[in-house]
Amino acid sequence: ANSAERDTATPNSGPISSRDMPGVCFPADTEGVRSTSAFGKEVFSAVAAALGDEPLAQAIVSEKDWRHTYNAHMLKVFEAQLRADPAVALASLKKGLEKATAMDFEPKDGTPAVPLAAAGSIDVKPFGTWAIHGTGNALKTISVPYNGSVLSGASLSFQLDKWVRRGTMEADCAEAIKEGVRLDTFKGRTFILIGAGSELGPLRPLLLAGATVAAVATRKPQRWAELIEFAQTTAGTLLLPVPSGVASDCPDVAAVAAVAGADILAETPALAAWVAGVVRSSAGPVTLGTYLYADGEANVRITAAADVLTQAAMRAAAASRRELSLAYLPSQTVA
Repeated sequence: ANSAERDTATPNSGPISSRDMPGVCFPADTEGVRSTSAFGKEVFSAVAAALGDEPLAQAIVSEKDWRHTYNAHMLKVFEAQLRADPAVALASLKKGLEKATAMDFEPKDGTPAVPLAAAGSIDVKPFGTWAIHGTGNALKTISVPYNGSVLSGASLSFQLDKWVRRGTMEADCAEAIKEGVRLDTFKGRTFILIGAGSELGPLRPLLLAGATVAAVATRKPQRWAELIEFAQTTAGTLLLPVPSGVASDCPDVAAVAAVAGADILAETPALAAWVAGVVRSSAGPVTLGTYLYADGEANVRITAAADVLTQAAMRAAAASRRELSLAYLPSQTVA
């Protein structure tokens, strides 16, 4: 998965039946067809219109071969944003985001789809929380494998400064890593990981540092069993979404692994409620990180679903006066 693959995840394909798109789905037209091309054109034409470039907006709307030409139109939109007043450019981005998140949610029970923004009002089965508390000792420092050696302490700090001087890394990024080296600061913090199964995700390092990690990922019993076993050896606490009938301290690991996890596309409202509950029950600062990727149009939908979870976390943090920060990994290449 590289940056180019993320670019092609922009809606650029043809019509999709609602039967092929349960849960979070693209808006339907008057005939019930959910076209990713129509969706993409609507998003970028709205951005162009917000920039005051009506000819570009109309060119996007009238494009007959969006699937093969969308990148040329996107380039023109980006160029127009660069020329625009910063306030106007920001307003255009907000308009695009507003359009991009205006999706639908189709419940699994076959009831009519509703706007994604209203999906929280759907009566759904809530998730429970299962927790495993590790019994290991927390790591005290971070070690980074690099160029055949392992960097830590002064050697890591020296290399970070070197990367900054070369322009490989921003100075604030280097300082953040130096601060993060002090792993004692992770105890008492809660991290909600959306896409916790990501290979580049921080689940394991955070558990090793003694953090509390609420993991959101699909139902894969073997993976959950392995992660639970790993968590037991760390100083951290692992929180998993499980069916509401599972006891929070259920000792049957195999039974928990068999049902843990969730479908972020099909169970978005219930997951949003679970994430909000994690925020409210946290004892210290909370960080919500998104580490998702999917091929094609699915990547657009899971991004919209993750946004719903993020908004739920932000509302819960504001209502309960919790400190919340956000993290996002846009692609493996950018990482």
